[in-house]
Amino acid sequence: MKQQKVRDFFASCGEMKSVELPLQDDGRSSGTGEVKFVLNGINERVLLLFLLITGILNFDLSYLPHK
Repeated sequence: MKQQKVRDFFASCGEMKSVELPLQDDGRSSGTGEVKFVLNGINERVLLLFLLITGILNFDLSYLPHK
């Protein structure tokens, strides 16, 4: 994935300080990346996007308490 695509994806989350996409020794993507934001602390929108992308967050409503 190119840096601009990563920047575009996270653009709505706040101002980015840097985007790093490390490569393996052979020049291929390592499959990892690091996005640093100007604001200190965790931006809730970034965390939500991460949880949705990784599948950690799901929308199983059975976990919500019934009223």
